[in-house]
Amino acid sequence: MYDDEGSWEHGEICWEKVSFWKGGGARWYLDVLGPRGRYAIRARETMFSAYTIDDRRGRDILDRFLGELIADGWEAVQARGEWWFSYMLRRRVVS
Repeated sequence: MYDDEGSWEHGEICWEKVSFWKGGGARWYLDVLGPRGRYAIRARETMFSAYTIDDRRGRDILDRFLGELIADGWEAVQARGEWWFSYMLRRRVVS
């Protein structure tokens, strides 16, 4: 059952630097804000480096991550964030 009209979680796709043994890597995540507060949903796959976010492998990982989010009830909204990858999503909060 859905709560009132205001019961949505909203999220924006971002990336974060993660540490590897040598050098660093990057991972996509959804920065979520909603009635339950702020939290992150992180992609399971990591990229070799932050520079990978803009190449084919980074885009493929992002596509798979978006597919997982949509399968979990998230829907894309028309608005976009500042960057090419800044997809905005929302999901109804189920009570």
